[in-house]
Amino acid sequence: MRKIFFITAAIIGSVIVLQQAQFVLAPLVLALLLSISISPVVGFLERKKWNSTLAILLTSLVLFTLLVGVVTIISKQYYNMIDGLPMLGEKTNELLQKILDLLNEYLGLDKQKLMAGLGDYTDKLQSTMTGVLESVWSSVSGFLSFMVMLPIFMILILMNRQKLKNFFYQLPTQEQDLRTWEKTADALKSVVRNYIMGLLIVVVILAVLNSIGLLILGIPFAIALGLSSAVLSILPYLGNLLGGSLAVLVAFATKDNPLSILGVLIMILVVQFLEGNLITPKVMGNKVNINAIVTIVALLVWGFVWGILGMILAVPMTAMIHVLLEHSKKTKAYADLMGE
Repeated sequence: MRKIFFITAAIIGSVIVLQQAQFVLAPLVLALLLSISISPVVGFLERKKWNSTLAILLTSLVLFTLLVGVVTIISKQYYNMIDGLPMLGEKTNELLQKILDLLNEYLGLDKQKLMAGLGDYTDKLQSTMTGVLESVWSSVSGFLSFMVMLPIFMILILMNRQKLKNFFYQLPTQEQDLRTWEKTADALKSVVRNYIMGLLIVVVILAVLNSIGLLILGIPFAIALGLSSAVLSILPYLGNLLGGSLAVLVAFATKDNPLSILGVLIMILVVQFLEGNLITPKVMGNKVNINAIVTIVALLVWGFVWGILGMILAVPMTAMIHVLLEHSKKTKAYADLMGE
């Protein structure tokens, strides 16, 4: 009983510390993962006789510029979407009127009573959707507010990567432990690099497919919707649903032809089918090796702790924990339980 109490207290204490230190720890973890991913590029430049500091600064600057560029493109069009949302209330009201006319004609229901029951439904819907988009933008703005720390952490980690490596290798005390530790370190680097590179390729492919499909269908803000839907796919299970719902909503608010809305829905379903059955399996393969239940729990836990950024980091961090558990005889059973 006493042991359970201490374990529970330790878990609660850890969650509180992680939440309170989010401003520092979240960008630090993200910087660590990105540093592991781009360290081969830095090493390549160093082998080409580049100055180590220059190689680190250039590589970090290029990566950070790409991240800020994507966020800037999406955020500008999101502002335009928010300004265009009054059309959503009008379109919703028109649709309700048509539905009420059909109910009155075929079922004999009193249209005036139905309207009175619905009240200000359309105004509430418009207000809710505006709040959702503003909340998304607020989260992005909050993300940008501490992204200033990201390149600083990345540069410092890359400059001190040899010290960090030496420290990691000095932790075990026996020769056998050292060999296992080296294998663990290689496995950790491999799972992070493979996951991030694979995910980047998937996001680029989805962004191209979504944007082209929406442009062909004539949907406004096609590039922003295509990019945001692709980026949201980073969140397993939830991302595709959120991105697809937003595209359908914009199509409904801006198009009078129901076939356009149907076309967007079909396009989203086709892209998601390709992503789930062809693109992700071919590109990602078995790089993470954690089962669906563990993935969902990790999303919920890290989403509670660090919000949207926590959900983005949930899968790679859980994959790293899985690797650590897998390379120890005492904890291998837990790793098997987490695996696919």
